[in-house]
Amino acid sequence: MFARASLMLLALIPGCEASVPTPPDAAEAVPAVEPLGMLRVRDDRKLILRTGGVGKLPGGAEIVDAAGLPLPPERLASPLSEGARIELGAGGTFVLTRIADEPLRWIRPAHGRDEVKRREHEIEVELARLPPRAREWVRPMKHLLAVVSVTEGSFDSVATHAGDPAASVGLFQWATVRRATFEDGASLARFFTELKARARDCADGEAQAFYCSAWAQCRAAGLDVNRGHLTWKGRAATGDELERVLAPVMGVPPLRTYQLIAAKDLVDRILAPTVKAGDRTGTISALLPEPRVQATVILLGVNRPAWVIPVVERAMAEANPDDPERFVYALRREALARYRPAEREARAMRLLVPEGMW
Repeated sequence: MFARASLMLLALIPGCEASVPTPPDAAEAVPAVEPLGMLRVRDDRKLILRTGGVGKLPGGAEIVDAAGLPLPPERLASPLSEGARIELGAGGTFVLTRIADEPLRWIRPAHGRDEVKRREHEIEVELARLPPRAREWVRPMKHLLAVVSVTEGSFDSVATHAGDPAASVGLFQWATVRRATFEDGASLARFFTELKARARDCADGEAQAFYCSAWAQCRAAGLDVNRGHLTWKGRAATGDELERVLAPVMGVPPLRTYQLIAAKDLVDRILAPTVKAGDRTGTISALLPEPRVQATVILLGVNRPAWVIPVVERAMAEANPDDPERFVYALRREALARYRPAEREARAMRLLVPEGMW
């Protein structure tokens, strides 16, 4: 008390004002500063700091609002280019994206790194159950399969949307028409046709035992394949019936494990077509080797296989594939332009999942 009173008296004496220290409770509060995340623009990275309740770049420009969301592009102090990425840790990742011919906006990918890591662990468990040669064939694609499959489903998933015209199951949601008994070229029929053929024809003893065991699991559930048609208990079955029959068994080894073989088959088929743009001709896998680009093509091919070639060729006409960063933007734009407007944002969230995964 005495010290405070003395300071007050000193303050009243002319010439002593400057020597009077400011009491601690009167000091101006210093805003807390802590790391919030990272802004990535191609190879450039800038730390985002939380200060005054918002996220700011080192120069002081606000980029993340108090709700933890990126500022709309038109409110940024300096413009950012397509593909700029804000990574906020637990707050998620946001990618500056152009949907078809719409203005740039921030879109949050449907799935993040933590989900991909968990899926990689699940895949690793199943890889250990594969025959040795098959294991080594699939293993190089483990990360790619994880990135694609988190957008599709888990080993025991079925179609999640009520009223979906397709019945689908498994890691890559192999599908067939829901209300009919046959669909030409259906991925679900191909899945089981190839499994049955492997069980019958494989010359590798250990691998054949694995395939035979997986096929026996299907037969025990009443499933068979006859000239490309899936049957259940000896009769043609609708996709709706097949989905109900397969739901309990797809997540059980060895059929669960076999899905890695079928997923690798599907990836190879999607990347195998020959495409042409200008003076470039070659397979998709040869012309577009960058993993993020391939993952984006596969995500499109799993759901819209007929779109793959025209979308890739149009993207190649727009952007140089030797610059994967810009090419993947063109690829997404061309793909999203083909969806109905009401579907585009949800599809963009899926196609953005490969961002930041490599």
